[in-house]
Amino acid sequence: RLSNESLQIQVTIPTLTEELSKVKLSIEESNAFLEGVKHNQGILNQDLALLQEKINDFQYVSYDGTLVWKITNFQEKMSKLSNYSYDES
Repeated sequence: RLSNESLQIQVTIPTLTEELSKVKLSIEESNAFLEGVKHNQGILNQDLALLQEKINDFQYVSYDGTLVWKITNFQEKMSKLSNYSYDES
């Protein structure tokens, strides 16, 4: 009986080893694919940020000849200006 089980194990081990190699290869391929997806996602995020910036810029476009200025960090700039003291002499 032990001899039978030993024979089954000897037959099963190469099959399991081959399956393990296939699984390892599959994992490596999946990791390479995911790295590619991650890289593409980074590029898409940059493109999205640029498009969002363009959309925001279009919000300040005037079609009646009036120029609209977009001032970023307005509150911060105003508070810095209010901290300056003007010499009246």
